[in-house]
Amino acid sequence: MKRLIVNTPSGKQEVIKIEESGGYFDKSRVVWDESIDPAIDLSAVGKIKRNLDGTFDLNDAVTKSAHDSAVSDEQAKQQIILDRKNIIKTARTASTLPELKAVVQSLVEHLGLD
Repeated sequence: MKRLIVNTPSGKQEVIKIEESGGYFDKSRVVWDESIDPAIDLSAVGKIKRNLDGTFDLNDAVTKSAHDSAVSDEQAKQQIILDRKNIIKTARTASTLPELKAVVQSLVEHLGLD
């Protein structure tokens, strides 16, 4: 199985594994192709840039900034989902009206509706 480093639409770089006979649907997003380039140095993921002349910049600040921002956004979205699930779980176990009101208030604050 060969590996590629690809730029995702969010700006994050990811390692994608594909079968030897397979390919990636958008070749313009492929930064590193193990079938052509040397073995992937995984420490370069998130900061590698292929230059127009075919050379690589293994520590590109712009690429790293976009990658780090996309990863941070992804983690924030996952945390919001987890927070909402916990609020709903707590609401389901509320046994009194004051407990339920506290949960609803927490959800209102979490969603920025107050």
